[in-house]
Amino acid sequence: MKDLAAKLSPFSAIVLVATCLVIGSCSSSRESSFGLLQGDERVDENSEQPTTIIKGVVPFDSLPVNSAVDLQVWRLESDAYPDSIHAFVRAFDSAGRFVSHLASPYRNEQDAKQLWTRVADFSRRENRVLDEFVVREFGDKDSIGYSIAMVLDHGGSMGGTLQVLQNSTEMFVRLKKAQDQIGVIKFGTESRVDVAMQTSLSGILSELDSEEDVSTYGLYTALYDGAMNGINMLKSAKEGMPRVLVLFTDGEDNASESTAEDVYAAAQAAGVRIYCVGFGYTNDDILSQLSEYTGGRFYKAYSPQELKHVFTDIYFGLRHFYKVSYAPPTFDGLHQVELTLTVPGVAPSLTSGEYDAGFSPLDTATFARSIEFEYASAVIKESSALLLDEIADALLRHPRLKLAVWGHTDNFYQGGPIAIENTAGVQFNQKLSEERAQAVVDALVSRKVDPARLQARGFGMMQPVATNKTESGRAQNRRTEFKIIRK
Repeated sequence: MKDLAAKLSPFSAIVLVATCLVIGSCSSSRESSFGLLQGDERVDENSEQPTTIIKGVVPFDSLPVNSAVDLQVWRLESDAYPDSIHAFVRAFDSAGRFVSHLASPYRNEQDAKQLWTRVADFSRRENRVLDEFVVREFGDKDSIGYSIAMVLDHGGSMGGTLQVLQNSTEMFVRLKKAQDQIGVIKFGTESRVDVAMQTSLSGILSELDSEEDVSTYGLYTALYDGAMNGINMLKSAKEGMPRVLVLFTDGEDNASESTAEDVYAAAQAAGVRIYCVGFGYTNDDILSQLSEYTGGRFYKAYSPQELKHVFTDIYFGLRHFYKVSYAPPTFDGLHQVELTLTVPGVAPSLTSGEYDAGFSPLDTATFARSIEFEYASAVIKESSALLLDEIADALLRHPRLKLAVWGHTDNFYQGGPIAIENTAGVQFNQKLSEERAQAVVDALVSRKVDPARLQARGFGMMQPVATNKTESGRAQNRRTEFKIIRK
């Protein structure tokens, strides 16, 4: 399932999360006294953190000669596609320390290009190695202030973890910079603001309630409601201030009025990245999807020591990274980015990540595309081949998606406008719209889309969206629409 999730778009993530919600909404069968291990031993030896945990920072020039540097994509930002793509990358030495001074402003552009030797963007349509790209390093010297909402699970199944969680939260707060603002929400059946959003370290620590009794929060867990309240808290952040929600939970939800889809949509609208931290045995699918598709990250922790490492990594990850920016090739589908860092004397470090530049059915249930046909014909012009490739690519990546293809025409027949009473003209346009809709279906099937996921229907000239009195209006009316009939 993790292999599949890595290739899904935000829409697919919501479908998967919504499915998981049905499973996770039942009452927990676990003991209410569940807690973290007291040592460092893992229960699940197959569980791994998604990437290296930061254990410090070291300048590149301070590394021993011929030391290897491991490159990892932290996240990919495609909001500005097709104008630009931003890859957020971390570099580590063998000890797990973040390697700094690999790019501007610590190294001039010419020297940096000797290290950042390759940036490539691959899609189903085109593979391109980029000649032009910019690498910028961010670190402690950058005065970026973050707005961080810590949303802490105090439901019935978390009783054994509260003191560890309290201690680790205090440690996280003490890492803050002066310009950061932090607020704390705790939730069980209902959510409570434990610490109002503020920048004062002493104020946060004084308001952070250390006297915890899980029973006061109720036996049930409203995870999604708690996350929604955290997102609402972050809306007060100044414009341009990065907003981060850190959600500490075991992934149980059996009391929320909100859904996973609500949380995802609200986070996207407010520009909030969600970092989920799962305790021990968790509903990994829910937490990993919420993290991945809001630009955050999912962690697992089994012991107090691991939890401290996770908190440190979240904060250092916000502070230390490389931003690689470039103009991508245009293809509304799945793209893979490959980055290469070449350190003299050792093998190059290659890392990759994916972003989805396709249409988002989350935004609307119906969307139109300008598929062009030969005059008075159902033959699709070659100029529409790329558009059909993109739609097929989206369907192949969203296996549950089912579409109705609707064909529409203008009111012309035999070179001129016709009235509704012109039976021959109306019938001609009706038949033409049906044939064009079917031609689109056939083109998608030829691109390996299952025909059972497609329906063709024609509406002739009966549903115009613009005037038929002008050529531009008639062009808008000659359209192909796609109606999403199953997500």
